[in-house]
Amino acid sequence: MSGPTNPLVSKAELAGTLRQLRTAAGRTLDDAAEVLEVSAATISRIETGSRIPRARDVRELCRYYGVDDPDRVEELAALVADARATAWWEEYDVINDDYAAFIGYEEAAGRIEQFENTTIPALLQTRAYAHHYFADVVWLYLKGTPSKKQNDERIKVRELRWAHLVARAPEIEYSVILDEAALHRVVGGADVMREQVARLVEVAQEPWLSLYILPLDKGVVAGPAGPFTALTLPQEQVTDVLYFDTLRGQEFLRRAGQLELHKRVLSHVRSAALDPSDSVQFLRAMMRRN
Repeated sequence: MSGPTNPLVSKAELAGTLRQLRTAAGRTLDDAAEVLEVSAATISRIETGSRIPRARDVRELCRYYGVDDPDRVEELAALVADARATAWWEEYDVINDDYAAFIGYEEAAGRIEQFENTTIPALLQTRAYAHHYFADVVWLYLKGTPSKKQNDERIKVRELRWAHLVARAPEIEYSVILDEAALHRVVGGADVMREQVARLVEVAQEPWLSLYILPLDKGVVAGPAGPFTALTLPQEQVTDVLYFDTLRGQEFLRRAGQLELHKRVLSHVRSAALDPSDSVQFLRAMMRRN
């Protein structure tokens, strides 16, 4: 899959592959450590992604594990440079480590599934909506009130994230289930909301984006579920991810049971929501009323 350099995913893919190759070859951490003349703890850190090996170490381990395809060996060795590269988002001071990790996973995902019942999803917000949201709400999460420059930078990052998704079409699938309640929760006034609804109608035309509106008259369909994002990653050695942005901070879950539960919730809520075509008609009717 094409796209910007993604050091986070390259590191995870390299780590998982080396671990798989070692176990398939019947070798222990101590065996691998002896080959590289390092400690078993160092091999463990390489296999968990907390340490990036040298390219020559990758080649040496591949030979020891019996990988005899030179193209495959060089493909893995090339991941070292990718893992050490600087990602585009690292130049922005407003991005913390957890947000950086989320962007990395988002950029690698083949499928993004999102449920939102409080606000318009970040990537679908207009600049006006985002500015008001940052000014009225986001400062509560932060230490000190952010400056206009910082908020502009946060919005710039969102716009770059969106541009990178568009650039990956049609390889990406983005599914958004939006509770109608978020459309009635006014941010910035009536004019801002009209523009925001128009923006939703516009992006819903993208063939790789499916927007589902969950009407209020469906009742409490999602139960206790709050906003979350499920990221399906095509790389064999990189685990799918659930992402939550809450008052507790940004959180990731990768356990199979949690992934299955949240995918089941998504499927249930999506079946109760309006389909993408009817959702667009719902939004257009809302624009006419307002």
